[in-house]
Amino acid sequence: MYLWLIVIIIPCISSLTAYLLRSKYSIVPTLLSLTLTLIPPLHVIISKEVLKSSIVLKTGIVGDITLWLTGIGSLFAITITVVSICVAIYSLPYITHRVKELGRDLKDLGTYYMLYLLYITGLLGIVYSANTILMFIFLELSVISSFILIMLYGYGNRLWVAIMYFIWSQIASLTFLVGIILLGQEFTYNIPEMINKVSQLSLTPFWLILIGLFIKMGTFLVHLWLPHAHAEAPSPVSAILSPVHVGLMTYIIIYVLFPTYHDYLEKISSALLTYGIVTGIFGASIALIEKDLKRLLAYSTITHMGCLVIAISAVHKGIIAVVLTYIAHALAKSVLFMCAGELITRFHGLRNLELMGGFYEKIPFFSITELIGFITLSGVFNIGLISKFFLTIALINVIIKLDLSYVIFFTILYILLLMLSVAYSFLTVKRTLFGEFKIKVNPSLPKIDILLMEIPTFTLALISIVLMYPYVLEEISRLVMMI
Repeated sequence: MYLWLIVIIIPCISSLTAYLLRSKYSIVPTLLSLTLTLIPPLHVIISKEVLKSSIVLKTGIVGDITLWLTGIGSLFAITITVVSICVAIYSLPYITHRVKELGRDLKDLGTYYMLYLLYITGLLGIVYSANTILMFIFLELSVISSFILIMLYGYGNRLWVAIMYFIWSQIASLTFLVGIILLGQEFTYNIPEMINKVSQLSLTPFWLILIGLFIKMGTFLVHLWLPHAHAEAPSPVSAILSPVHVGLMTYIIIYVLFPTYHDYLEKISSALLTYGIVTGIFGASIALIEKDLKRLLAYSTITHMGCLVIAISAVHKGIIAVVLTYIAHALAKSVLFMCAGELITRFHGLRNLELMGGFYEKIPFFSITELIGFITLSGVFNIGLISKFFLTIALINVIIKLDLSYVIFFTILYILLLMLSVAYSFLTVKRTLFGEFKIKVNPSLPKIDILLMEIPTFTLALISIVLMYPYVLEEISRLVMMI
């Protein structure tokens, strides 16, 4: 019951406690329970052993309802937890300001932290699930809680955006559910058994699962919901939804599709590579001309989902690229959405890039944090550079099997993708941090609120630098081998 207690039971009780407190003190049970969820992945790192829970429910219909945590899972779990802790702290001044803006009572903070904690519990539950049906249940918990958060605290026509997000998510969820049911009936619902057994399977479950997960990732042609939801969600939710939530679908691909359809994935690797590059170039091209900062960051997410598809195309040879790309994107994009939220809070809803400029002289600490975020996002340095290195290796592992003309074609497209990513990142840095300062600082925002937003944001930016340390990379590589 160790994993169930720390990862599921305590966070659910804490979410109820946060709601009952109905004040700024709702953050206390939130932070305490999130901190406790760091224990299992740290245990895996130290012990170098996979964690498995006792069987809570053994059924002949949907398999064994259990939890587990592998080396790869521990990397995803730590990333989710560290980002969510920093975002929870950042949320206190941000949501306080947003609640006042909406004309509501500050007791609404209890509702926010309850939903926020349920959202993170759902995301962590996906990582810890050793059963595909249980994984689906946690996937739905994350969707429902994030849908309500967007509906209650979002911007613009938030009800329409929330409903659109929910409809697309349900289409993806139902597609995924049918896929895992067919796979379970034909093979198994228990993920550890998928890894340890080899079986000849039909392709219908594969395509249903993959399409469902691609919709949730917001890849090319099934991305229509993503710019609206990520841009109009409250910034703390965007900081989880954009970098942490959508990329987490690759974890499911690693543990559900890689072991069961390895040979077929190898056959379609070129098609997946093409789709990944097209998705990346599309997102980066729109980001390059976008004038709304949050929408720019949303299209940037599409770009990085394309990068994750490129890593997936290399199958098992691309796993470390998947993990590092996920970590780098999670850190960079959470930092940048939190920076965007700070601008919205301090400068009366400022999002238009044409009205920005001169922040480097006026708010230098914020500017340094944003700069680090874009450096990581572009892959010029920090953990972003390391992730691009391994992503390039994944690409080479796919194209090396092709004719020379295809090698040249894919290489040119990949270089274009990298150049576009650097271009929109540093163009945004130029437009926001330098030039003429055109706006007035909001005098009503207390300094303590600014610090509560800037310190956790800078902490995540600093982590993206620390992860370049060779020993850390060596540990990440070791954990990736703990399938």
